[in-house]
Parts: sequence; C-alpha cells; structure tokens
Amino acid sequence: MPIPREPAPGRPLSPQWGRDLQRHVASLKSGTGLRARPTTARRGGGSTPSPFDCTVSGTDLTLRPGTINQVLPSNIFSTLTLPGGTYTRYIVLTATCASGLVTSAALSVDVAAPAAPGVDAGSPPTTFAVLLAIIVDGVAYRTIAPGSLQAQVVESFRTDKASPTFGLSPYDIYYTWLVKEAGE
Repeated sequence: MPIPREPAPGRPLSPQWGRDLQRHVASLKSGTGLRARPTTARRGGGSTPSPFDCTVSGTDLTLRPGTINQVLPSNIFSTLTLPGGTYTRYIVLTATCASGLVTSAALSVDVAAPAAPGVDAGSPPTTFAVLLAIIVDGVAYRTIAPGSLQAQVVESFRTDKASPTFGLSPYDIYYTWLVKEAGE
C-alpha cells in the first residue's frame, strides 16, 4: 500500500487520511508493503560519519575532526594511544576559556570519566571537560550527539550578598557551561 498523500498546508487531516496511514503502517508490519533494509553499522557508531567519531585500530585511536564553538582541538589530527588487552578508557575534550569564550581545546585518553563542569561566582569556569566516547576493549561507544559541540555560559544560581553595595547587583551570581550539539 502506498504512503497516503498529506493534505495541502493549512488543510485539516481527514479521518480517511488517518485510516489510510494506519493501513500503510500495518502493511509495513506484515511485510506486504515497503520494507526498510538494515544498514551495517561501523564498529562503535552509525553508518554516517560524524564529527568526533572514533576509529580504533589496534592501540591507535583517531577521531574525525570536530569543533567546540568553532575551535578545533589542537591535537585533532594526532593519533592517540590506547592500551592493549582488556581496558576501559574515556575520550575527553578539555576546553580552556577566557572572558566567557572557548579559546582552545585538546583531546586526551583518560582512565576516569571527567567531572561535570564546575560553577564559579562572577564568571564561568576557565576550563571544563566533555566526555566524547568510552572505549571498552577496542570498541568505541559515543556519548555525545552526532555533531560538533557548542558551549554556552549559563547562570547556575544566585545568592543574596551579605552586604550589597548601592547601585550594584544585590546577588552573587554563579555561572557554569552548558554543552550541547552545535545548531541545536
């Protein structure tokens, strides 16, 4: 059964259209209609290459180029080293910041997951780390959405000042970093 045509923009969906759609979905379930063909996923990721995808070859780890706030990690084109045998490692991107802007970034292979971004009074922390992937015995498990990253300064909370100064904010404001997929 073919997919029912959607009504023109601004036109309401008819009950008949809903019934046709239900029949179409039922035909897919029974195998009589269109069928999706499974894709062969690469090891540790989907079939479409994305920024920060990990490729493990023996003890060598390479990552596809990706950015955080349009800043390319300084060692993105370097091959990182993994141990052999049985292991768990964390692929971490560490960003350095000044005046609320990401100024540099670097990748590392760590034995522990990074801490969540901290909270600082008056300005955001000057460094923070993002967990990109976990490598278990040579298999990469991505921990971020498939894209480059965007870090944004956000107010975490505020407290009343003990002795506020006239004309200035009566609060101590604490900031942190919110990291998400770029363009999200």
